[in-house]
Amino acid sequence: NAHAVVTKLSKQFKIRGNEKTASASLKQLPSGIWLVTDFGGDAVPRNGITVCMIEENISYAEACALLGAKYRIEGAKMQVHMPIIEKRPLKPEEKKGDYFFEYHKNFTHDQLAMLGPRVNEVHCKDYNLKNCKSFTYCKDNEAIVTTATDDYPIFVFDFDDWQKIYQPNSFEKQFRFRYAGKKPARHMWGIDVIKKEFARLKKYQEEQQFEDYDEEEDSKKKKKYDPRLDRIFIASGGSDGINLRSFEHYPIWFNSESEQLTFDDYKQLKIYAKEIIYLGDLDSTGMKQAVNLGLQFLDIKLLWLPEKLKLYKDKRGNPCKDFKDYVEKFNSEKSMSFI
Repeated sequence: NAHAVVTKLSKQFKIRGNEKTASASLKQLPSGIWLVTDFGGDAVPRNGITVCMIEENISYAEACALLGAKYRIEGAKMQVHMPIIEKRPLKPEEKKGDYFFEYHKNFTHDQLAMLGPRVNEVHCKDYNLKNCKSFTYCKDNEAIVTTATDDYPIFVFDFDDWQKIYQPNSFEKQFRFRYAGKKPARHMWGIDVIKKEFARLKKYQEEQQFEDYDEEEDSKKKKKYDPRLDRIFIASGGSDGINLRSFEHYPIWFNSESEQLTFDDYKQLKIYAKEIIYLGDLDSTGMKQAVNLGLQFLDIKLLWLPEKLKLYKDKRGNPCKDFKDYVEKFNSEKSMSFI
């Protein structure tokens, strides 16, 4: 937003989505340095480094390193991993908007560790997650081929008609995920795994019930079996979901953390599980979602991660906030006993 007003006479711009009137402004000093002032906040003028410190919740040195790496300033110490990006002319059979994927057969040990300390190939297969060698995106008159490297893995949730591309080491956080193909308007991740386990439990318990049947007793008195799973977790995203699965739990999640559970979703989950637990992030969005969900569905339990998790920083320098962060920081038998 700030960049859009640099060449305009009025240097005011909006920094909040719900603003009716722009509350921030730019000013250039004689030295050439630009300052931004948020009059809707503390009204303190800040340069790019101090803005970065606040936005990324990092120290001055970390902000210098991050910005230096991002803009290729000599001497920057923060390492930035990049994929191999190549361009070529479109082939006769290719058209604008097409995506093509090439996959490795397996995951490496380091790639699985990046997904989570207990994640294995079986968990990846549960959610159609594949190790992508490269993907090709076709534009108007050229194809862009993005190839993974050892330092820049690319993972893809592949559902044939559509794909969700996950680039965990993308320098720009907002570019970690992208979609290809005919993405559904709404998708409940993990429900197929839950249905499969429910069917297995139901079949087993029906067989057990048949073996326990005593024809001399009234059939109405025979033992009642409940084939439902003990619990289903609602996770904030795929990283948390696959890590919950690595602890032998059954999660579901949606494309966005802010996507609301509907009453139809709730009724469906109650068919398959005795208990539903929401596990949100330790940020304002996650806590707001948890409260809203708890008020709407009174029997859904809320599971809060410990506040001490926020004392740790992730690889981008931000406070740790989600379940994946938790298992990476506290992956021991004693500290993980709550799940």
